[in-house]
Amino acid sequence: MGMGNTMHVTTLTQEILQIVEHEIGKQIDQMEMEYAEFVTHLKYLAYRIVKKETVKAQEKDLLRVMSSWYQKEYLISQKIVAYVKIHYDYDISDDAVASLILYIKRIM
Repeated sequence: MGMGNTMHVTTLTQEILQIVEHEIGKQIDQMEMEYAEFVTHLKYLAYRIVKKETVKAQEKDLLRVMSSWYQKEYLISQKIVAYVKIHYDYDISDDAVASLILYIKRIM
């Protein structure tokens, strides 16, 4: 990955973290293991977004189930989806959104 892409991945990761922190109303503790895992997940997601890589959906009903179980986390994920669509012209897959919901749940 080139230097430009690395900077874009880092920037997008920070932008997503800011959205999540704003929505949960607190700063995420960077010393927590869940934070490190979340950031790692976000970096891989950001990499796919920057490179415009698509991921074939595996579980068609997973997001529907997750959105009903974790409604607040789902709403936060949808703000991220909208932000990425507007600023990066990329559609995050339903599977990636479902994973994002779980990571958001873990850091809340």
